[in-house]
Amino acid sequence: MSPKTSRASLRHRALALAGALALTLLPSACSWGSTGGMVVGSGEVTSQTRSVPAFTEVEAGAGIQLELAQGRQQVVITAQPNIQEIATAEVSGSRLILGTTSGYVSPQGLVVKVTSPSLKVVELSGGASGSGTTGRTDTLGLQMSGGARATLSGTTTTLDLGASGGAIPNLGDLRATNATVDLSGGVVATLTVSSSLTGTASGGVVLTLTTQPASSTVETSGGAVVRNQ
Repeated sequence: MSPKTSRASLRHRALALAGALALTLLPSACSWGSTGGMVVGSGEVTSQTRSVPAFTEVEAGAGIQLELAQGRQQVVITAQPNIQEIATAEVSGSRLILGTTSGYVSPQGLVVKVTSPSLKVVELSGGASGSGTTGRTDTLGLQMSGGARATLSGTTTTLDLGASGGAIPNLGDLRATNATVDLSGGVVATLTVSSSLTGTASGGVVLTLTTQPASSTVETSGGAVVRNQ
């Protein structure tokens, strides 16, 4: 093979490899939202207030960045204009469900600020993240899966935490009197519990306690670890 032929062959192989790599990466770029196609964000970021019925629970998926605050009920979505068009905020029963009608790609992301007098349940999935405060509550349920992340503050008498699939609940500033946990699948969690901690941890879970509860009974398996900070 001549040097020219060799160089041309290498260029063709490189182009083919680049094309194959692009096809491989494309589905991950389209992964947020439903299977209704992909919207590529364009335009300046805007904020819109959505009017919804009263709710005490909130659920977010599709890579949404959820910001929580305690106060008079309000739902504000911040995103590029064409991402605003596919963003949904609907209440079913007592639950506010946040999502999109199609997949999307946006360097600015999709941010939803939810203000509520009192939240009882927060559920995050599909790469969604949660931040802010849940305020003061008697009970709080937090469910996380699919790589969801949460950094929350607040005070609750009873915390019920369920997390799986690589979720990261960073709850050191969420002070609970009592807590029950169900953790699996590589979850990395941080908790502050003063009185009673019970539950299970399995499959490579790392649970860090900022303080030692008065009573702690967490059954571990599959390489799970419960440790003090």
